[in-house]
Parts: sequence; C-alpha cells; structure tokens
Amino acid sequence: MNDLEKLGKEVATVEMKAFQLQVLENIAMYKDGIFEMANWPAKSSGLPYGLWFDDLGKTRTNTHSIPRVKVLMPDGNMISVSIEENPRILLKGTQLVKVERELKGKKKTEMFNYISKHHQIMLQHWYGNIQTLDLFTYLEKEKN
Repeated sequence: MNDLEKLGKEVATVEMKAFQLQVLENIAMYKDGIFEMANWPAKSSGLPYGLWFDDLGKTRTNTHSIPRVKVLMPDGNMISVSIEENPRILLKGTQLVKVERELKGKKKTEMFNYISKHHQIMLQHWYGNIQTLDLFTYLEKEKN
C-alpha cells in the first residue's frame, strides 16, 4: 500500500473508531488531516456550521453506501447527514443522543434546509458526475 492509499483510508478508520467508542467523530481524530474531503466553510455558505464533502463519494471503500455530508460543529465534532430531500442524521445509539444535544433548533433546521435545497447537486458530486470546484461554484451561485 502506498502513502496515498494509506491516507485515503483514514476517513473510514476514524469513522469506525468513533462508532466503536460511541463518541462523535471529531476533526482532532485525524492525524494526517482529512484526505480527500473538501471543506465548505460557514463563511462561504452563510450557514451556522461548515460542511465537509467526500471527494471520493460512492467510490470510497467504506462500510456505508448512503450519500452523506459532514456537518462540522464548533467543537470539531463531525456529524454525518444524509444527502437527500429529507436529510437525516446517520448515527445511532449513544452517538445519536450526543448529536441531538449538539445539533438542534434553528441551526439544525438551517443546515437541513440547505442540504435539502441543494441535494441534487450534492448527489451529483457524491456520484462523481461533477468535481468539487463545480459543486462549490454552484452552491455560491445559489447562495448569492
């Protein structure tokens, strides 16, 4: 396995570690940075929290196949949310309980409405039909 392949598996490893420990995935859990993930910061979108998009999307080797985006909370916790017309948090058990305390109210509604509104373009990115630059360009045009 070369260095790029090793780095590319880090996202799956961190997700599994968080699940096993029943803690929320946190950006600090990444030793080599988030490889092959694209950050859409809150200041670019006007949202309360940043979004992280998986550049590999459906081609990433992982235990899940549901298209997702990660919401980056101020404390560094990352929350997996489905990319669909009616977004939902993709966690269970203790992790879900923790998320429901952290992501709630008006801010949760804003995040979910944004994902819902843009789910088609986000899905195009997830399935590899458009590049990240195209995704961000489209989202900027929509937000203006």
